[in-house]
Parts: sequence; C-alpha cells; structure tokens
Amino acid sequence: MGKLFYSLIFLIIVAMLASLHFGVTLYSPSQVFDALFHFGGSNADSAIYDYRLPRAVIAPIVGASLAIAGVLIQTLTRNPLASPGLLGINSGAAVAVAIAMILMGITNQLYVALFSISGAIISCTVIFIIGFAGNRGQMSSARIILVGFTFSALLYSFIELIMVMDEETISTILIWLSGSFTNKRLDLLWVALPPIVIGLGIAFFFPRHLDAIMVDDEMAKSLGVPINRIRIFIFIAISLLSGGSVMLAGPIGFLGLIVPHIARRFVGSEHKLLLPTAALFGALFALIADVTCRLLMYPAEIPVGILTALIGVPYFIYLISRTVKSGVSNA
Repeated sequence: MGKLFYSLIFLIIVAMLASLHFGVTLYSPSQVFDALFHFGGSNADSAIYDYRLPRAVIAPIVGASLAIAGVLIQTLTRNPLASPGLLGINSGAAVAVAIAMILMGITNQLYVALFSISGAIISCTVIFIIGFAGNRGQMSSARIILVGFTFSALLYSFIELIMVMDEETISTILIWLSGSFTNKRLDLLWVALPPIVIGLGIAFFFPRHLDAIMVDDEMAKSLGVPINRIRIFIFIAISLLSGGSVMLAGPIGFLGLIVPHIARRFVGSEHKLLLPTAALFGALFALIADVTCRLLMYPAEIPVGILTALIGVPYFIYLISRTVKSGVSNA
C-alpha cells in the first residue's frame, strides 16, 4: 500500500502545480515561483497568489473531507448509494446562505461561509434527531435516508421561495449552489479548518469500530462496540467534514459518492486503509476536476459541481443497476 500512497501524494503535488499554472492565462514555472516566493505585486503575481493559490490549497482539503464523509455515511447506513448530500447538508447550507444573502443582505464572504456551515450542521442535527425519534433510541439507516431525501426537497423548495423574493441575487446564489473553488480566500481556512480537523480526528479514531458497524449490529455488540455512541460520533464527524467543505466551496455533489468506491477497489473495505486512501483520492479528484473546469470550455469556466454531477449521475445509475442485479441474483 505504500507505493499507492506515495503515488497519490506525488500526483496531488503535480495537480497542485498544474492548478497554479493552468487557466485562462498560462503562467510559466518562473512566474509561479516568483509569485510565491518573491511577490512583486505584478498582475501575474496577484493572479497566482490571490486567486490560484487558494484554489490549489482549498480544492484538496474539500476533496479529502468529502471523500471521508462519503466513506463514513456509506458505512453508517450500510448503503453504497449514500453520500454526504443525503443528510440534507447541501440543502441546509444553501438555505442558510440564501437567508444571509437575500433576507439579511450579507455579502461578506467570511460571514456567508459561517452561515453555510451553521446551516449544514443544524440540518444534520435535525435529521439525526428524527432518525432516532420513535425508534427506541436506535438509529434506523432506512429512516435516515428517507428523512434526508424528504428534508432536502423541503429545504430546496424554501430556497426557491427566497430567491423569488430577490431576483437580483439569483445569479449569485445559483453560482454558489453549483459548487466552485473560484474567488475563494485563504482566510476562510481559519474558520473551516477547525471543524474539518475535528471531523478527521473522529473518523481516524474509530477505524475498527467502523469495520464492525459496517458488517452487522449484532457482531459489533458482541465485540463490545457501543453502537449508538459510535454512530453519534460518526454523525458529528460527517456533519463537520461536509459542513466545512460546503463552507469553503459550496455544495459539490457526488464526490463523496464516487471516491469511496474508487478507494475500495484499491484497498478493500478495512477502514484503517480505506480512510487515508479515500482522502488522497478525494484530494486528487477535486484538483483534477478544478483544473479541467478551467480548460473544458476555454476561455469560459464551469463550476466544479457541474462537472462532478456530469460524472456522478451516470456512475450513480451504474451503482443502482449493479445493486438491483445483486439483489435479484441473491434472491
């Protein structure tokens, strides 16, 4: 596995360098070096340092966070079709941003980001409480999924209602809802990193517990795993990781669905290996997607969320068909 990890780290570094060089304007290695280490205030220096460097740093953080959140939610629900957006995280964050920008007139990027992570965490908390309610204190995976879908649809309807109230802000909201690393500031990391780091810490603290929960509740109990307590911690980790990611880049769909499956093909389902592998693949995936979005419709740029959706929807359909065939064959 060491070769795989080193290869992924090398590819991530290459992708970060590509992120600094490629775009509407192609910058040479010397220009990138000068901008990073001998900032002179030229247009090239400003473009690289103020716009491309944040993207090269934020993209892998978001990709890794969403990938690990995807692993956790698929393990928690034992559902290969689950993803972070399933828990209403994207819709909760989007409602909070719509309220901040349209109803409250807030335009400061940092304050909008704070609203987004708050909305994501509140949304997850509500769904988590409903998932436990009326089920004898036990979490129902099926109930979580159904509540997540329903709650997300309700919240997105509320977003549309808010947008109608101020048509001038619709374009800004739509761009944010698409998910993008464009025009992000590095100082957002000071707010987003603490929840992300806490979420990562929780995830990597329970790999053996996750292995047990993924198989069967009875087996987990026989091994002395406090299932409901662990599920609470994992749910918190998913909320923090996804909320922090939404705060940095808006809702980027399907990344948390696709990457865990890619990682499992290389290292299997043992979480001790799966979690770091998914994080590296997620970071690489986000960087490649970001660079591709700059070049795909050159000189225009499309949001990353649109590209991940174009890739994710066919893959989601493939997963559904494979799941259905597996169920038929088992029957």
